[in-house]
Amino acid sequence: MKKLLTVLLILIVSCKQENKVNTKTKNSTHKAIETVKENLAEDTPKAFNLLNIVFKNLDLKKESCKTDLITTQINPNNTKETIVVIPEIAIESEDYLEFNSHILLVNSATGVIKQNYFESSKTNGWVSDAVQLRKITIDTTSYTINDTTNAFGIRVYYANTSRVNPYTHETLSLFKKKKHSLTKILHNFDVAIQRGRWGTGCDSEFTDIITTLIISNKKVNNHFNIIAKNNSAKSITSVDNNGECNSKDTITIKPRVLKFNGVTYKEHEYNNVTFKTLINAIPLKNKPLIDSTNFDNFTATKFYNKEEVLSLKLENIYPNFYKEGYNYKATSSYKLKYSCEFHSIVFTILKGDNEMESVLINYNMSGELIDYKVISYDEITEGWSKIESKIKGNHITINDILWVEEKHQRLKLFEIDTIGNIKRVEDAYNSPETPSTIQIERVIQQLNIDKLKIKEEFVSSKILTHNKDESIVIIPEIASDDDENMYRLNSHIALVNNTTGKITHKYYESSKTSGWESDAIMLSEIAIDTTKYQLNDYTKAFGIQVYNYGLSRVNPYSNRTLSLFVKSGDSLKKVMHHYTILDYSGEWDGVCAGESNEVKNTFSIYKEQANGYFNIQVESTITKSETFVINNDDCDSKDRISTKTRILKFDGETYK
Repeated sequence: MKKLLTVLLILIVSCKQENKVNTKTKNSTHKAIETVKENLAEDTPKAFNLLNIVFKNLDLKKESCKTDLITTQINPNNTKETIVVIPEIAIESEDYLEFNSHILLVNSATGVIKQNYFESSKTNGWVSDAVQLRKITIDTTSYTINDTTNAFGIRVYYANTSRVNPYTHETLSLFKKKKHSLTKILHNFDVAIQRGRWGTGCDSEFTDIITTLIISNKKVNNHFNIIAKNNSAKSITSVDNNGECNSKDTITIKPRVLKFNGVTYKEHEYNNVTFKTLINAIPLKNKPLIDSTNFDNFTATKFYNKEEVLSLKLENIYPNFYKEGYNYKATSSYKLKYSCEFHSIVFTILKGDNEMESVLINYNMSGELIDYKVISYDEITEGWSKIESKIKGNHITINDILWVEEKHQRLKLFEIDTIGNIKRVEDAYNSPETPSTIQIERVIQQLNIDKLKIKEEFVSSKILTHNKDESIVIIPEIASDDDENMYRLNSHIALVNNTTGKITHKYYESSKTSGWESDAIMLSEIAIDTTKYQLNDYTKAFGIQVYNYGLSRVNPYSNRTLSLFVKSGDSLKKVMHHYTILDYSGEWDGVCAGESNEVKNTFSIYKEQANGYFNIQVESTITKSETFVINNDDCDSKDRISTKTRILKFDGETYK
């Protein structure tokens, strides 16, 4: 300890100007002691001796330097070398300093200067004024700038003293060896900026910008490009309408590229051609589709490199992408066509070895993020959670699946608007929760139907009028789904105990025979008919009505059918199959002239029976209409109404 103090005192004395030492100089010298102790703690006496040799070789007096900013560091790429940084005072006045910079590589054993770099204060930017130059550090990160050369960095840290408007700033310069000298290849590049504004109360605004450098594998002038990843975090705090103090945080990541021009690295706009090239290479998928990406069906082996990840802004969504221990990987899946104003791309992200997800990202045409949503997820550690999605038109139906004792599914419906925002909307039967929606949810669980295959607009439930303890639930399941208006549905019909929520009777019919389909004649409604159809003294039926219509104005068409169901053991049995109760068709010139035919059928239960069920009398009201042009181009019509009666009898299987 005595030896250390003696050496430190020698340094203090050597840096004094005889009889001209003021308090400011003393404080500066004490800081120099602490700085040098930190940087050269392994061998302090030898380090001071090294500095003395360097000063002598430079013919530089210590009293002309800013001693508390002197720093040294063993070169990790060559431990026989020491990097030395000496700021020489060029101009000094009250609260103002300019420094010449001496950057040296010296022999660690002898202190002999091997390479050096000098720059005048007029060009190096080392100025201390209201924004004070507080610290100079040596950055020994291995900046591999080509196949044979590593550069080292010098960081300069600045800060002001304002509490109301705080400001800090850090720059990085890179140096490489060039024969017997050093050459600067990156000049005062901003790597950190912090600035703020603190008002009264909670009124404040603070911005923190951190830039990290990533060496690219692309070269210009035999030097690798450097990707500068700019991470900007902005926080604004203010009083809301309720008088509460709330803050809003915004984080953006913007890449820039530094290219070597033969002398130094210069900043260029990040090449958006890379983004466009990446997007153009992704295959297009047509809607509708179901995304159920998982470990069982994932086969990709090619993943994006760092430049491509930056170009696609994936770190904006996954900040831990390149953090140690996370091991993220990304690959493209497909793109979707929503608009000519933005791109819609689905990427698959591997989150380590046990998790993966697909994310739909909307970009503007310049490659900036608009919005994103995770549309599928799988994990193989516990195997208890999963996400799948159905994409149809501009809607995304996301199915969150959770296995806790039994399978639970939760649908969330999202909509992509005209500018690429992804917004949550209410779905058909999940929100808000009512006794009816809870009952439907339980039926879906008991029938084990994939929610993404449910045609949600036709899902319904209704309490039986003749038995308030039971409800009918309809679940239409998509069997084929070619586009928005062309599909075929399997039919699930369940009778449910309203107290227990358990299915007591159920019916299933394939789309091949169910008649639940939509094409040129669109399916518009599947409705529960709780009219009491008394088929014998002990049996009551309920009905399901299906309504279809055509879109043609000149050949209008619509049709409503009725099917009847009765209990049979623990099942439901269909005893009437799609009997027409309303049929309308016509031809029209689009202006006035035309004709139409409408048939309405009403049922009456007769006491006569066939095979155990009452006969049903069908009374048809037939209306034939004609419209035509009369005088003065007026449009008139004439109706002819007739009736017809027929009897339906049960043949043991169905009414005919």
